[in-house]
Amino acid sequence: MSMLQFYAFRIMQRDGDFNIILRAGELSQLIVDVFAKIETDRLNHLRTKQEQLRAASYTALRDAVETDGDVRNVGQLVVLPSSFTGGHRYMHEKCQDAMTYVKHHGAPDLFIIMTCNPNWPEITSELLPGQTLKDRNDLIARVFRLKVQTFMFLVDTQNIYGIKRCHVYTIEWQKRGLPHVHFLSWMVALYRRRSPEDGGAETTIGRFHVDTRWVIPYSPFLSRTFDSHVNVEYCRSICALKYLMAYLNKGKDKAVVGLANLHRNEEITRYQIARYISTNEGIWRILQFPIHDHFPAVEQLQVHLENGQRTLLTLKTRQHVQQNLLLRR
Repeated sequence: MSMLQFYAFRIMQRDGDFNIILRAGELSQLIVDVFAKIETDRLNHLRTKQEQLRAASYTALRDAVETDGDVRNVGQLVVLPSSFTGGHRYMHEKCQDAMTYVKHHGAPDLFIIMTCNPNWPEITSELLPGQTLKDRNDLIARVFRLKVQTFMFLVDTQNIYGIKRCHVYTIEWQKRGLPHVHFLSWMVALYRRRSPEDGGAETTIGRFHVDTRWVIPYSPFLSRTFDSHVNVEYCRSICALKYLMAYLNKGKDKAVVGLANLHRNEEITRYQIARYISTNEGIWRILQFPIHDHFPAVEQLQVHLENGQRTLLTLKTRQHVQQNLLLRR
């Protein structure tokens, strides 16, 4: 049993089992320490496996010298691979997958944000006598995970906004710790608000004359279903897309004041510097809930040039490579 599985087992409430951890009061410091220990153990493992990660092929000593001439940036490269959840290479890879949808279907149609409501009855009804919400962050994570799954069921199966082409969503945590989901969707049934010239409704409220252009794209169905803040926006704009992609994949929160030049080649240390971990993020990751999802799956063509970094190929470039391979055969 791994360290992650052990702690996930210990913080689970079971019938007939007196779990002293869940009755010990506020779990904030315990969960943060546990997840920090798990993450540190994984990063130390990656440090010792740099040869298997082919770290030397990511960059060359000559490139470092010719780029900036700073000898402090010359040395052994320590790579934080894209397989590490939450790292900058991981987030960049997910962003490239999302851009594949943009290439085939254009800008996304809907941008939906759903936040966690700590007063959901599914949470409050499970609190033990004398407990408050800060004592059971595990309940917040589990209930919100179920809410996200229900939301995806409504979008995918019930087609509440019409038929969906593809989607991307990311789980994030506010500074106070509550999780929220950012959801981007590409639809087949287009959203529109008719103007008065096109048959749209119009009326007069007091001294103001209003029409359908004044209506915000909210969803009363989702607000009633989830009893939380659910913001629905139409974002058929390339400017909105750039903002959304940067926000969804901005990386981990940090708070650091630099007094010395960090080694640019040491990606793992740069990731760990002043890493901000909230309790709810820690419990979410310990329970192995996903922080990102996209559909449909994106096939990645892995190409490594000699003594170079991994190359990202567009569809046109990929077809050109395949044609060259056929000619060589």
